[in-house]
Amino acid sequence: MHGTGWPLGVSDQRYTHYLTKAWLRACQEMGINYNPDFNSGKQAGVGLYQTTTRDGKRCSAATAYLKPARDRKNLTVKTD
Repeated sequence: MHGTGWPLGVSDQRYTHYLTKAWLRACQEMGINYNPDFNSGKQAGVGLYQTTTRDGKRCSAATAYLKPARDRKNLTVKTD
């Protein structure tokens, strides 16, 4: 369910706040199953989401796809 080797960086959270961890425990104590991976085909449950980051920095579509291609002669970027 996870692609690899693509330009868009996806990673687990580097830091989880202690209140988030407490919330996860409370949900599980209430009977909600822990889901370690919402991209596995099973979306029910409680867990942490992955983020579009690489090396601790946001990895946007512009960073992943446009920036590496910006010097191509066949690319024109129009704004507004």
